[in-house]
Amino acid sequence: MKVGDRFSCKIMRTKLTGKIQEEGGQFFLCQNKKIGIECDDKLGYKYSWRIHSGNKKDLDYNNVSKFRIIGEITMNNTDMIALKRKVNNLSNGWDKEANELIAQIPMDISIKININNNDNNGNIIISPKHNFSQEKTFSFGSGECDKNKAFKKALNYILDLCWNEIDNNQEMEKEKQEEIIELKENIGNVRGNIDDIKHELSGIDEDKNELEDELTEEETELNRLLFRLEQLER
Repeated sequence: MKVGDRFSCKIMRTKLTGKIQEEGGQFFLCQNKKIGIECDDKLGYKYSWRIHSGNKKDLDYNNVSKFRIIGEITMNNTDMIALKRKVNNLSNGWDKEANELIAQIPMDISIKININNNDNNGNIIISPKHNFSQEKTFSFGSGECDKNKAFKKALNYILDLCWNEIDNNQEMEKEKQEEIIELKENIGNVRGNIDDIKHELSGIDEDKNELEDELTEEETELNRLLFRLEQLER
């Protein structure tokens, strides 16, 4: 777990995605849905949720479940379907064609093959390198056909994890676009309020302090909204 890592998790039944921040030895989940203890820099998100040192005990204590670090998956669903088709068409186990296919998987993975020389059976252990808690073992018996089936199952398991991350990324992008629309609407409203206050001030000679304070608040809110919009549109 390090600063800037993207994560997905659940907090009290709410599904979240965001980035990890660390301040003063404490870790925070920065995201747009759950209000918690705030860190100074929320990495462009609305809220943060403190998870202390971030170990499993701390995650459980802070109602965080199904926590995992996720990588940047840039493939779309069509690309993933094509890649799955290539995996299912493999016929010679781990050969040059399989190596070329593994290189196309948009995730850094670890693969270990263990073989019992006496019985010629064994297993394939596969996992994302960024999250070994998702490690999974696929056993096979003697015979190349059985090994090939286990190998394809292992690769399909990783592709399913990638597919889930594609869905998460699409959900994050949708949330981002919704926030941009809301920000632009709020910016328009705040600008309208500022114009109204300035118009009122232009016709008043006395007791302007209250209106001027209100104008300052609205201008501060406008600057905050514009800064957030700039962050999202970079």
